[in-house]
Amino acid sequence: MLRNKVIASHINANAETLANETMKWRQLLHTSVATLEQYGVQVYRLDASRSVRENVALTQQFLDNLK
Repeated sequence: MLRNKVIASHINANAETLANETMKWRQLLHTSVATLEQYGVQVYRLDASRSVRENVALTQQFLDNLK
């Protein structure tokens, strides 16, 4: 699947640059989630091996339980 929109920082970037940027963002997200969890925030992790439909249902259940 190709997107029509291209992120400005991706224009003319090679595969190595994109891979490095992806690793940086993953590390930032990991650190952010770990910090939130340290403060008692409940975090739900999606399982990419499940179907989108199943993940949506499980996410809805998680959110309903927060009420």
